[in-house]
Amino acid sequence: MVTPDIQIKIDPKEDVKTFLSFLNHSFFVQKRSSILDAHPKLKEYADDPDFKDRVEEYVLEFYNNNQEKIDGVVEKNRKKLKGKDRALEILASLMGYNWGEAWKIDAYVTILPFSPFSDRKFNYSILGELYDKNPLNKSLLSVAVHEISHMIFFDQLEKMGIGSVSQNSAIYYLKEALTTSLMNNQELRRILKTKKELGNPDIRDIYVQKKGKRFTTLVNYMKNELKQPQGFIYSLKPIVHRFIAAKKQFDSKKELWDKHGKKIFSDQKLLDAYSSPVKIK
Repeated sequence: MVTPDIQIKIDPKEDVKTFLSFLNHSFFVQKRSSILDAHPKLKEYADDPDFKDRVEEYVLEFYNNNQEKIDGVVEKNRKKLKGKDRALEILASLMGYNWGEAWKIDAYVTILPFSPFSDRKFNYSILGELYDKNPLNKSLLSVAVHEISHMIFFDQLEKMGIGSVSQNSAIYYLKEALTTSLMNNQELRRILKTKKELGNPDIRDIYVQKKGKRFTTLVNYMKNELKQPQGFIYSLKPIVHRFIAAKKQFDSKKELWDKHGKKIFSDQKLLDAYSSPVKIK
């Protein structure tokens, strides 16, 4: 099987653009707080009329001051990419997908505290490795598999005739729960040398209830629904339509997260509201 070609790139100016995008993102509102928490120095500039310039100066200086460490992290991850083909073969098999011809994917190093993606491109956060705080043992390869699963998912949605979903709350939660369930495949975890994933913090405490039955976590629901013997695509289509039909309920979850973020976990009333099950037909 042909698998995507992944090129690692270090481009501080590209990272500046990514920073600015997520510091003022209309859909991922809480990313601003995540960035400022990870880079406290930027909080000092938050009210500066020249904030964009301060962000650029900060990011470029960070790369300049940590170039040797960054190069070391990149080289270590370049070696780990040797397991790419088998990992991506497993992912494609799990998702019933065939690339047809090799994708060319750019993997940009980032000092953001998260790893965003777009069409045929993703960013790999190196903060965990720079500061020796990487509890899930994530490497560039594991992040690549995660983000490529999203790319495959959106390609499959397009083939289903479902478009304009990049900022759809129902599709967002579905996408993250789907990928989390896939990343916990035993063979994938063995190759990637990762620990069990619970998913992004904003999906862990969301529950669903299908046809009045006992509710379960979003990730467990996805795992169980994808066990249909007819195959991945057969299972995925009805799930997508169920989630889209429940979009207003997912919008409510997203609004709570956008407003309160991780404060939800320290306020029982907010947590009860956030974890109240989404009713799916």
